[in-house]
Amino acid sequence: MARKQTTKTAKKEAPQLVKVADTFEMPAVADTALPDALSGEVEDSAVLSLADVLELGRGQDFTMYQDNIYSSIEQYKTRTGLTDEDITQDKTTRFAGLLNSIYKDLFSNSKSHKELINNINLLDYMYNCYIDLCAIYSKPPEVKMFYSAMLGLNADTVSSWKCNRYKNFIYINIKENKIINNSIMLVNNNNMVEGVDWCKKATSAFSDLIKRWYDFYESFLRSAGTVEAIFLLKSMYHYVETVPQSIAQQEADRMTLKQIKSKYS
Repeated sequence: MARKQTTKTAKKEAPQLVKVADTFEMPAVADTALPDALSGEVEDSAVLSLADVLELGRGQDFTMYQDNIYSSIEQYKTRTGLTDEDITQDKTTRFAGLLNSIYKDLFSNSKSHKELINNINLLDYMYNCYIDLCAIYSKPPEVKMFYSAMLGLNADTVSSWKCNRYKNFIYINIKENKIINNSIMLVNNNNMVEGVDWCKKATSAFSDLIKRWYDFYESFLRSAGTVEAIFLLKSMYHYVETVPQSIAQQEADRMTLKQIKSKYS
């Protein structure tokens, strides 16, 4: 009796994502930098990093902001009749509405908004609060959702920070070795108030902070591995899918390499 021949199907590996560009590119904005409150020469050529600037601003108490965030959330739930489960399960705009409620309660007036954008430690703190909220409500840590809905910033402003065309220097109180976070409050006719001994230092801190936000989101997308995450990695972070190879083809390639090595050795 003739034995039935069977054909083995070559096993294929799943496609892999490969990054073909090193950086995430935000939409371009006009080259003209936004005006800063103070002019003057930078004291030296050393550029302060994000870690340097955060260290200079260490020791600030942001407990009030955390309390106000959760107070705003409770008011939003009371006003809308939503529960935490409703917000978690929803796939539309309820989480965005919650973030917008936080913005209106905390940063919608001019004074609090200026304090936010001039205080990099506060920006960093608010981002950490946002990540906590994303974890609580099982939402992806979308960067644009954070800065637009929760902070009230537009894309042009954030892009100008990331490209280091604006917020590329800080003012330091020399005596206290602390950042002058809200320089506008210390300005009188474009001059520092008398008695404040200050200097101007170049920094990449704001640019580095924005990049950190996008790096975190990229890591999240890579770990998620969903169809939507793969699409976002391709469209936002320049990833491409490699063509899958069969195990047999990989073995053939390795044999070819051995033969070449044997021939020329």
